[in-house]
Amino acid sequence: MTTSEIIKTPQWAEEAIGKISLAMSAIAEKATQMATLYVQALDRDPMFNMYIRDAMPTIPGGFWRRLEKAGRGQIDARLASGAPYATYLERMPISEQRTALDGQIEMLTGTGDTLLVRLHTLTPEKAIQVFALDHIRTPEEQKVWMETRADKERADSAKKARRNHSSVEINKSKKLVTFTEPITLTVAELMEYARKVME
Repeated sequence: MTTSEIIKTPQWAEEAIGKISLAMSAIAEKATQMATLYVQALDRDPMFNMYIRDAMPTIPGGFWRRLEKAGRGQIDARLASGAPYATYLERMPISEQRTALDGQIEMLTGTGDTLLVRLHTLTPEKAIQVFALDHIRTPEEQKVWMETRADKERADSAKKARRNHSSVEINKSKKLVTFTEPITLTVAELMEYARKVME
């Protein structure tokens, strides 16, 4: 069996993919229609929001907010129905929302390579790297973000190391704890020093 025979998609799978693709397109179209109807009802009576929430109490409030945004053309309608990372995408221009939903996003790796990835393949940590508050970060912006994060982690580690070592002296005979420099402690850490001095 050749590699091309192993990779070739069987006819039945291609047919299933075609049917699923059509159904997904229909869902996207229905989401747009639903958003339009929702906004029309809201414009007729702002209390409609309360009526529909009472009629459908299991639907979370975030869905209705996104549906209104979609109906007013502020976000892509697919974000209302639970697209991955919708909370990031809804703050971006619609063109960037559609790029993320339909295409591939540039993602910088730790080795400096740039990969083109689909939205659903991003881990939560990578989503934080790729998405800024209001846009998709360029690879250059991602590099700066990664360097800033690494600098912060190093500073936090150094601060924690300083806090855990030279700034505290314990004199058990006098039952005395001395802090040789300003230090911030959690209650648990403070209790641990009290326990040590009482031993």
